[in-house]
Amino acid sequence: MNISKLGKLAVNRVELVNGRALYAEIPRHNKKIRVLSAYAPNAPDEDEAVWKTLELESEELPRVHVMMGDFNLVEDTIDRSPVRQRPARCEKGSDRSQIEP
Repeated sequence: MNISKLGKLAVNRVELVNGRALYAEIPRHNKKIRVLSAYAPNAPDEDEAVWKTLELESEELPRVHVMMGDFNLVEDTIDRSPVRQRPARCEKGSDRSQIEP
């Protein structure tokens, strides 16, 4: 987060997973924009631990407006190259984070 670009705004931020996930509340027009930024590792044994920690750490936070980052997974098999089933470890976490209608 580039604090110099945000000026003197009182940005609340919490590092949810060390070096991997950050939650921030950014004041804008008398409201707060809630942002979650995550960078998941590529290694299967490491990314599962990151997603589990992120899920536990974010349970008490309000719902975010923006979720961004590099999640190193795709939701649909058709988006994977070469096409293959997505690992079972990705099922719960990515389904929970999908946008509700």
